[in-house]
Amino acid sequence: MIRHKASIMTGLALFLVLAGTGVGHASWTAQSNATASVSAAALSVSQSGSDQLAFNYADASSAVTTPITVTNTSNLTATYRLALTATSRPSALAEQTTVRTWLIAARSTCATMPDRAASATWSVVDLLSGTLTPGESATYCVRTLPSATSMNPSGEITATVAVTSSVGTWSAQGLSTTITQTTSDWTAPVFTTEPMIASVSDTSVVVNRGAANDNFGLAGYTLSGPGSPVDVPAGYSITGLKPGTEYTYAVTARDYAGNSTSGAALTVTTRPVADGTRYTVAAKGDGKRCISSGWQQGDGVTITNCDSDQKRQWLFAVVGGGYTIASAETDAGVLTIGNRDKDTLGLSTKQISGGMTWALVGSGDTYQLRNADSKKCLVDSGSGNKRAVTQEDCDVRHTDQLFTLKKAS
Repeated sequence: MIRHKASIMTGLALFLVLAGTGVGHASWTAQSNATASVSAAALSVSQSGSDQLAFNYADASSAVTTPITVTNTSNLTATYRLALTATSRPSALAEQTTVRTWLIAARSTCATMPDRAASATWSVVDLLSGTLTPGESATYCVRTLPSATSMNPSGEITATVAVTSSVGTWSAQGLSTTITQTTSDWTAPVFTTEPMIASVSDTSVVVNRGAANDNFGLAGYTLSGPGSPVDVPAGYSITGLKPGTEYTYAVTARDYAGNSTSGAALTVTTRPVADGTRYTVAAKGDGKRCISSGWQQGDGVTITNCDSDQKRQWLFAVVGGGYTIASAETDAGVLTIGNRDKDTLGLSTKQISGGMTWALVGSGDTYQLRNADSKKCLVDSGSGNKRAVTQEDCDVRHTDQLFTLKKAS
């Protein structure tokens, strides 16, 4: 039997349940005077389930939500405080991870987050506190998620969930639970300078890979297109291509986590002929008649029998997006024509002027020769040997507008 003199003995028992793991226990005995004592009952806290906050954020839309329940199992009204704290590596990661908390009614779930849910980050989360009567419970939903898609340093968050309770001047610290959250680097590189085609010839293309930035650094650039993908330096030359052929390439910047970004598709057509190279230009009909120059400037240009004479050879030189076509015969001049239908093809000075620039439209070794000024195409519409060459509106269906180019030996 316990006797009361200068003080009153108080019995206290609280049991708090927190979704987590581990058990904490605290007990005490206090002296009131020389002839009497007060012995308080044990104050204990257990956790089960808070390991559900352990999570890996695989992308910007990742989130984890778990309920935390505090229950007063004593026979006295008690005050509780639920604390969520965290540190991170790197330190900015805790500041970039949002923590939302909200109180739910009994038998409710955390499926829907209300607008009133408190919002913080792992670096600073407000205490969750309240008062519970004997047998009463309070359940909080805790949701954590990335706060910004552009701020996701790969690293680790170490979070601690702890509960304390108090009755009057007495308090107890429950055993805390520590969980780990990790983040993957999900941010892909961003091109600051787009890839581009730097130059093109008849059999090669030079690709400028552009420049990209990444939050953790680039692992490299990959060029894809015909053939196997290859790692590319700043300027990369692709050789062995076919003249007058369209190719499509793409440059992809990649980081060490495997994220990648592709630049805009690069579609390019190799030049039909090589700059500074001699070709014969044969009418498509039978392939035995070639465009031929006279001996000197002012002489006419005709279609005549193909042979190895220099008058049947033409030197193609790149000018802007087209070509000048000069006779291989010394000082004979370059091909030129007027602006009207049926104007005849002739030779003029090698100084570039109107009617002297040509585009080759076609593929392989067969092309229309379209004048850059008149926008018309050369046509072999006559018959017999040494016939004139004229021009008309371009129409690929007209085979007499097609010519075969062959490198001169």
